[in-house]
Amino acid sequence: MRKIVTIVGARPQFIKHFPLEIELKKHFNVISVHTGQHFDDKMSKIFFDELNISKPDYQLTLTKSSHAGQTGEMLFFIEEILLHEKPAAIVVYGDTN
Repeated sequence: MRKIVTIVGARPQFIKHFPLEIELKKHFNVISVHTGQHFDDKMSKIFFDELNISKPDYQLTLTKSSHAGQTGEMLFFIEEILLHEKPAAIVVYGDTN
């Protein structure tokens, strides 16, 4: 089965991801990456629990730096993940660094 990587990190994305994940899993091996932008349980975990979204395959841990610093960290780690996973496609929802 072909792989697709989904990248989420903020509350609006978790909500968008919920119905799409259900459909994607019918056709793809879905690998999810949580950027860690919203890492607090009340801003992240609660959505995964209540919407029954699969636990992310990768959870980034970002340092507390500037907006640009966090974006750079995300790009570095996401590139490593994509090179390792070699997905057929990538879904990026937006609304995040």
